[in-house]
Amino acid sequence: MGILGGMLADEKLPSVAAKNPVNCCGNTGNVYSGTCNAASGCVSVVPGGHKNTACGVGTFVGGGKFNKASGCDAFVGGGSLNKAAGYISVVGGGLSNTAGNTGSCNYATVGGGSNNVASGGCNPTVGGGENNTASNTLATVGGGYGNKACGAGAFVGGGGFNGACKSGNVASGNASAVSGGFGNVASGNYSAVGGGDANSACGASSTVGGGGGNKACGLFSTVGGGGLNTASGDRATVGGGCFNKASGSFSAVGGGIGNKASGCGAFVGGGGTLVVCGPPTAKGNTASGAGAFVGGGGWDGVTAKGNVASGNASAVVGGLGNTATGQYSTVSGGACNTAGWCYSTVGGGLGNTAAGKHSFAAGYKANVQAAHHGAMLFSDDSCLTNKFNSVAPDELAVRATGGVRFVTAINGSGNPTQTFAFTKAGMVVGSDGLTFVNSNCQPIAQLDNQGNLHLKGKVIQGPSNITP
Repeated sequence: MGILGGMLADEKLPSVAAKNPVNCCGNTGNVYSGTCNAASGCVSVVPGGHKNTACGVGTFVGGGKFNKASGCDAFVGGGSLNKAAGYISVVGGGLSNTAGNTGSCNYATVGGGSNNVASGGCNPTVGGGENNTASNTLATVGGGYGNKACGAGAFVGGGGFNGACKSGNVASGNASAVSGGFGNVASGNYSAVGGGDANSACGASSTVGGGGGNKACGLFSTVGGGGLNTASGDRATVGGGCFNKASGSFSAVGGGIGNKASGCGAFVGGGGTLVVCGPPTAKGNTASGAGAFVGGGGWDGVTAKGNVASGNASAVVGGLGNTATGQYSTVSGGACNTAGWCYSTVGGGLGNTAAGKHSFAAGYKANVQAAHHGAMLFSDDSCLTNKFNSVAPDELAVRATGGVRFVTAINGSGNPTQTFAFTKAGMVVGSDGLTFVNSNCQPIAQLDNQGNLHLKGKVIQGPSNITP
């Protein structure tokens, strides 16, 4: 037993047939007040309002005008031009909202707002807003403008309006979600977009956190934010930045501008730049080899030239315009260096090439040629035009036109106490003279600082006219 309009629900209400002649046709429903209302369904009720219709079994229209409850046990609370057409469907109020239809499971709900539709499947829900649609089983739109949840179990929280323009969000994948924002799409099953503008999560279980114009199209792919980034590889990730792409499976770009990780498991940390001379062009770093690594760089404040790690498991730590093409090759930094064969290394500097297997180059224009495996070259900058070339495999070659010095002992302050040097003039200098040993490391001769040669207990004095 309940209460309706201040009376017990099972009490007999006074007749209002004279005020509502539409009810004088043998209908089994009840109309209590208002004008031109109709309750034609069995145990249907219209308490009031204007031109409301309760024509389904057990239907109810509370008030308002031009509302219609036609589904079995459907409910319209009020408002205007609302329709509850599905089984146990509900429209709380608002304008021109529709809950359910005659050909679906229904239990649809629209809380309010205007021009919202909850139909298709079972239990679709629109909380409010304008022009929103929930069209599949357990699909939900909380509010906002022009949002659509059309996948089974899909969710759109709101959004679709930025204060000036309207562009609704869409969750079309099953169990997909768009929390809010403007013009975002979650089309992959289990995909999600947190917010932002014109983002798309089109891969299954893909995620875009926010930003603008980002796409996560690979399986389990992720774009955290930024602008115009793409994670198209399966399980690929772009953290942020702009114009970055992670297309290899398990690849990742942390951020920066115009960086690309296209190899399986490849990584670019950041770097790159946007060149705005003429049409804006993103120039960044590239890790295209499987497991390749580029830490960053590619821009020195004036020149844009990205680093490239194209060999499998190759690495470029940073710098400008460096290339690691060999498998397991490495360029530590500098500019315009190349590690071109497997296990080759460029320590840094400018214009160095380590083209031989297991080779090493550092300094300025040190060039290990491709046939000289295992060679190690160090080059100074005394010649700005010509390269310092290797001449044999497994050699150690040094171009040091200012001399070479080896420190063999230091004091407690770290200062050298013993040195051995090749001077710029081509002389050999030792701080305590020079000692010569045989293959068993036994001394056989010594040259002291005065130029005297000690040989098997004999002293051979050096000439007095030698100018150091």
